[in-house]
Amino acid sequence: MSVLESAFAGVRILLCQFHVIKYLSEEIAKGDEYGFNPWQKDQLRGIIPLLVNAKSEREYNKHRRYVHRIITVGSARRDRSSVGQPTDSVGQPTDSDGNPTTTAGCGSNLFVREDEEELDQLEETLHPFESYFKRNWENCKEKWCSYERQNAVTLGNDTNNRLEASWKQIKDIVNSFMQLDECIASLMYYQSIAEKQFVNQLFKIKIVHHAFYDKEMQNMANTVSEHACSLIYEQYVYAVGRATYSFYEGIPGVMFIKSLEHDEDALDSLDEPNQEYNVDMENWRCSCMFMSTRLLPCRHVLYLRKELKKETIIPPQLHPRWLLTTLRASFTIPEVPDKPFRIRQIVRSEPTDWDANRKFREAKQVANTISNTMSSLGMREYREALRTLTSVAELFKHRQFHELDRLIADTQSVQTQLQDNESPTTPDQPPTEPDEFPTEPDEFPFEPNEVPVEVERPLELGEGSTVSDDPLIATDEPVTSPVLGSNELPIDTAERPSEGDVRPIKPDDDFEIASPVRPRGRPKQKASAKKAKKNREISDIHHDSNMFHMNLNLSVLTTLLREDHTFNSSEKTLREYRLFVFEKKQSKQPIAHRKSKLPTKKTVLRDEEVSRILPKDMLRKCSKKLSALQSKHKDQGLREEDILLEVPTIGVFTTKTLTTMRNYHRAMDAIAQIDKAIVWTKTICFDTEIDPWYLVEEDERLLDGLKDTRLQSTGFEILDIVGRGNFSDASLSRILEKLYSSNSRVVVVTPDLFGWVVGRKVTMDTEGVEAILSTISGECVIIPISCNSNHWCAIMIDTAKRIVYIYNAMRSSYQYSVRVVAEKLTPMLAASTGERFRVQTYESDMGVQLDNYNCGLFILLAFEHFTGAPSLGRMDKKLMMYLRYRYLCMCLH
Repeated sequence: MSVLESAFAGVRILLCQFHVIKYLSEEIAKGDEYGFNPWQKDQLRGIIPLLVNAKSEREYNKHRRYVHRIITVGSARRDRSSVGQPTDSVGQPTDSDGNPTTTAGCGSNLFVREDEEELDQLEETLHPFESYFKRNWENCKEKWCSYERQNAVTLGNDTNNRLEASWKQIKDIVNSFMQLDECIASLMYYQSIAEKQFVNQLFKIKIVHHAFYDKEMQNMANTVSEHACSLIYEQYVYAVGRATYSFYEGIPGVMFIKSLEHDEDALDSLDEPNQEYNVDMENWRCSCMFMSTRLLPCRHVLYLRKELKKETIIPPQLHPRWLLTTLRASFTIPEVPDKPFRIRQIVRSEPTDWDANRKFREAKQVANTISNTMSSLGMREYREALRTLTSVAELFKHRQFHELDRLIADTQSVQTQLQDNESPTTPDQPPTEPDEFPTEPDEFPFEPNEVPVEVERPLELGEGSTVSDDPLIATDEPVTSPVLGSNELPIDTAERPSEGDVRPIKPDDDFEIASPVRPRGRPKQKASAKKAKKNREISDIHHDSNMFHMNLNLSVLTTLLREDHTFNSSEKTLREYRLFVFEKKQSKQPIAHRKSKLPTKKTVLRDEEVSRILPKDMLRKCSKKLSALQSKHKDQGLREEDILLEVPTIGVFTTKTLTTMRNYHRAMDAIAQIDKAIVWTKTICFDTEIDPWYLVEEDERLLDGLKDTRLQSTGFEILDIVGRGNFSDASLSRILEKLYSSNSRVVVVTPDLFGWVVGRKVTMDTEGVEAILSTISGECVIIPISCNSNHWCAIMIDTAKRIVYIYNAMRSSYQYSVRVVAEKLTPMLAASTGERFRVQTYESDMGVQLDNYNCGLFILLAFEHFTGAPSLGRMDKKLMMYLRYRYLCMCLH
């Protein structure tokens, strides 16, 4: 760097951001030197691009503080500057007034810098990676950080060689084995194709339409390229949307503009706080980073033109570098020549000898075709082909190629002779009589597929060793063959059984089927998939950095879930938290440790150090591991507080922390139910023609009561009425209470007295049921029955008619289970009333239930119809959703 600075005096030197990210990522990978766990490495590798591409000092400081937090996660080490000094809520040093102290190098509140000697003493207490970063990178961030390069016109080019982006496509057509002339020809061909595609795209007559563009952006999309249009659109949306600025004309023709967003929590703000920019109104040039580096209209120019009521928000004067017309003017379309021309052949150059690399490539292509063919063969054919190929390799090794030529020529002559003998007769040639064919082996000694070899026995190319009876075992015995030109040359071959030695196949014989070829190695991942995964990881880490900036961690979540927080008071905060993401192939089982025997190298993560939540399946695995460890040491009475759970690649958690995460999932489930109910209530059709008995009006404030309910309460169970949910015991009991609490004629028996009816087994509280039936004072008794915990049936007792009705909306086999319960009730009724009761199926005109989630709705309507409500007849889906809304209103009012 010093050489460049001395050679180019007065020139500003910028570092390639791609290589900055690369070098820092390689430094982070040194786990032995810095002691990072896999989770810390992933977080640091993701935060480095955010540091490099920070658009403002505020954004850089925010990510820089998060780097410090990631480095110190799980470490009990504290900075010397913070000892004896007041700190804020996230443990950062503050002054006596509670304001963050100034920082060294990056402007964050990490370290206090007074002089170089104190800095040297301070670095001794820092983490090694942080010392490396401050010493080698932070002191020169004006050369690699985006917000420090605002006055350099880069047009988005942040690398030292932008042409490297096209090397991947070039490597597909050029390799290191090519000769120089062949490589140049390939490059020229690729360049011509790329130029043709670019020119065709440039001169193609088209009109760009975008779903989110308004009229001005549509005009801009047809004026500049798609890339430039996307850059302008981000500034345009901000300027016409949430942007708030104050501006004044300090100099004639020059406007000074300043952002009014002073809130440090405005994470998505594009401007520095208290930063003032100037705009030249003659050519609409701004001093901000975006316009200085991109030469495109920025948000300040767009906001001023909007407030000044200009004809268009986007200025018509754009830099010629971005205009499509500029590109089109630089290309000249070739015209058809008006002079005669002729076509002649190109003079061929004399052939030259190939080098060893060219010979190897040409021979390897032929060998690859043989390998591909052999890989698709069965094992028997593969062994024969491999033995033949081995003998051919020996011939090539001894350079006896003429022997192969002679064998191939003899084989072709034999096949030609066979084809001539088998060819159809012509009128000029009489047919050959059968007795003219040779009958002795000496006259015609070769089979159609055999190669003539002058040996004592028929020997094919590749034969020479014996094969055992086991097809998987072959004994190699070298033999001599005159074909190879030497009686002393051993060949690793196997003898093939003659046709007469082949025994007939029996039904009990084993046989093998050739399995398909399986790809070897790891599956290749496309570059687009890798890039998408990398961008997703960077986006997640950006969110984690914002969480740390907003001081949102598990300690806040613990307090939030303990207090009486509701949907309205905590919904926005809870939605900010995200889950840890585990790859399916990399997820490992958690490990349970006794707190007293935790290895010294492993530290427990505090709630202040964690801002993400473990998924539900990982929490279930942790619960199983905890129970297994308690069962193993049950004689010692091991408590949950004495156990720690280690999640691989993340860290060690306490059971208290895991309990907080479970409460978070419970609260988010309640929020999801309310969201679902809000969307579902908007789909109800209130124009349905229905009997006034079932009529209900739309209530826009129906869910306001639930939004003010504690998220950890059980009041959200009634929301299983929404949509296609199955009615729970709580919601069904609450609806029946609303329907019949004031009706003395009807006695309601709660379903918990009967438990679950599975088959013919009934877990019924006999004493409780007998006590209820012995004090019947009404005319009707209704009993909902849960069958196998996934289907509702009903029992209805008419004391006046002395009939016990059973009802199953699906007419399924559950009806026999309900009949068993009804038959157990008849003796109890006879004992309490002195009269006999009979069991009968209840008939309804609602039809048969055709789905698997409306069984609760059917039995509630059957109860109402049984107790005197008018009949509804057959119902469609709209009517069913309307009736569900009616029952939801009953529960919430």
